Amino acid sequence: MGGWRGILESVLPSLAFVVLYTLRPDPLILSLGVSVGLAAVFTVVRIAQKSPPSAALGGLIAAGAAAALALWTGRGRTTSSSASSRMRSTAACCSCPH
Repeated sequence: MGGWRGILESVLPSLAFVVLYTLRPDPLILSLGVSVGLAAVFTVVRIAQKSPPSAALGGLIAAGAAAALALWTGRGRTTSSSASSRMRSTAACCSCPH
């Protein structure tokens, strides 16, 4: 079930999204399509080989959920509210010229 192949199947779709979105944020659909497509290919290969598809399915579910969230919000990144508030307070207290 696991091993290196399982790790790659569950991590590569998300990694592909991050790399593509970092290099080319527009259009967002490109990064999402590659991520979900890669996860789907891993899942189909696992099912075709009649091997346990749990890691590939996990990657597909995660990529699908991330894609849905990114499409819904229109953004491919997330920031926590505490990180955002820290950045705002740091910017407000900064005395250096902008």
